[in-house]
Amino acid sequence: MSVQKPPLPGTSPVPLVQRPRSGPYSGLTLRSAKRFMARQFDAAGLPFADEDALDLLLGLTGLSRADYVMRGTEFITAEQFAALNVAAEQRLTGTPADRILGWRDFYGRRFDITNVLSPRGDTEVLLLAALAAIKESSAPRFIDLGTGSGALAVSLLCERPNATGLATDC
Repeated sequence: MSVQKPPLPGTSPVPLVQRPRSGPYSGLTLRSAKRFMARQFDAAGLPFADEDALDLLLGLTGLSRADYVMRGTEFITAEQFAALNVAAEQRLTGTPADRILGWRDFYGRRFDITNVLSPRGDTEVLLLAALAAIKESSAPRFIDLGTGSGALAVSLLCERPNATGLATDC
């Protein structure tokens, strides 16, 4: 877990769009772009500022966490700068990061959430309980009513390929 220094009293982070645009695109590296977004989110009082900044950066650049660690000193491109700026503005207006990206990771799998509710962390606890409950069954069957993104049903079927499930929503 990284510890970030808070901005100096009476100052606030400079929005990405107001950063100087010289050298490799505005001189922002992947790490500095993430840090600036996190400071903006924190200054705006948004919860999970650091995590949201990293999620947006990774989601919009297509990088994995390992890529970010290994390539964090690389400069962002003009296209990445523009996309990150738009995403930061949306997040600052209260739009959740997963809504901005249009997907959410759940139990190691990516789910489209453009037209459904985002799977929540406590749903992973439900998944673990369901997996424990069907552990002894050779051919478990289940129904997922109000499935939404399908994260629970798909994850159950992936974890227990011998299971049969019915997932439905209105």
